[in-house]
Amino acid sequence: MPAAQAGGKAAAPRRAALGDITNDVHKQNNGGGKQSGHPTKVYATRSKSREARSSSSSENAQQQAPHSSAAVASKPAAAAAQQQAGSAGAAKASAARAGASQAAAAGPSSGGAVVPSARSANDIDERDRKEPLAVTEYVEDLYSYLRAQEQVTRLSPAAIEDQEHVSARMFAILVDWLVEVHLRFRLVPDTLYLTVYVIARYLALTPAVTRSNLQLVGVTALLLASKYEEIYPPEIRDLVYMTDKAYTKEQILDMETEMLNRLEFRITVPTTYCFLLRYLKAAHADRRIVQLSCYVAERMLQEARMLRHLPSVAACAAIYLARRNLGRNAWSPTLEKYTGYVEADLASCLRDTCELMAACGDLKAVRSKFTSKQFGAVATMDIDLSCDDEEESDADISI
Repeated sequence: MPAAQAGGKAAAPRRAALGDITNDVHKQNNGGGKQSGHPTKVYATRSKSREARSSSSSENAQQQAPHSSAAVASKPAAAAAQQQAGSAGAAKASAARAGASQAAAAGPSSGGAVVPSARSANDIDERDRKEPLAVTEYVEDLYSYLRAQEQVTRLSPAAIEDQEHVSARMFAILVDWLVEVHLRFRLVPDTLYLTVYVIARYLALTPAVTRSNLQLVGVTALLLASKYEEIYPPEIRDLVYMTDKAYTKEQILDMETEMLNRLEFRITVPTTYCFLLRYLKAAHADRRIVQLSCYVAERMLQEARMLRHLPSVAACAAIYLARRNLGRNAWSPTLEKYTGYVEADLASCLRDTCELMAACGDLKAVRSKFTSKQFGAVATMDIDLSCDDEEESDADISI
């Protein structure tokens, strides 16, 4: 808000009070009402009034002459009473001025009352009480379970770093290609996040994956995630085509069996996108915030080092950056309530996220995706990636 407007609003109660006082003074000077008519007539009326008051004063003086001694005797007492009344009036006036100052400082919308500065958290499920699909009765229990499960299914950058033939750079290139394939098949976002988890989990359990089979692992993970999340998963022949026929249908099916056995068929895991959906609701996000948060979250998928952060923390960091860059308070009491994190808990993840967002690499899939109008062209924004130099929180939120 411009300074001129802010000053005008703050001064409005003060001007109103001064206006009332001025009107009262005018009324007192005008005998409690307005005077109208020709100036000559008004002057004549005033002259007659003065003559009447003079004659009345003379008569009163003659009548009160016998009592002059009593009047003289009562003068000290009257003066003392007048002085006491004046002191009381001055005290009341001071109190009134103090009250007016407090009212002016409180602002026009508060009505003179003291407004508390602390913000309170909102109930984000109140409007969905009658919506069966929102499951407001036990949605908090569901996310409490997911928060517990992410501790069990969490991964580590060591899943990539300990590979004999695969590097973090190769992992990033694979995910970049999968983003393009995912967009080509128009799959739901859940499929992409689950695909990356399946790949990282398999690499953690199989440290001897060769470079020639890395793309096979990626495309098979996409097939598994599609069967889990999609109504109509892509056909295997289409996936063979996307790999430029580098692998056959039989190889993909064999790798599918191998990966499921390695993972012991446990692919029901909480991903970053699971928490992103809930926390965006707590952030009261509009479409712009949703698009920018998804852009940041998908950029995180490409970096192996981001595996050290819990999915819930990664989701919070994406929302934090989106809100900060779109003119909103970066964090809020409502977000703190529903995520269970304060700003200090996000410091380490925010620092890593700002670094990867600032890096200008040759991985173009995510940026190209979010440059299109379909996704709000948020990748073309000038994003503030400055991070505070705060120390990392002692909370166990990263490995």
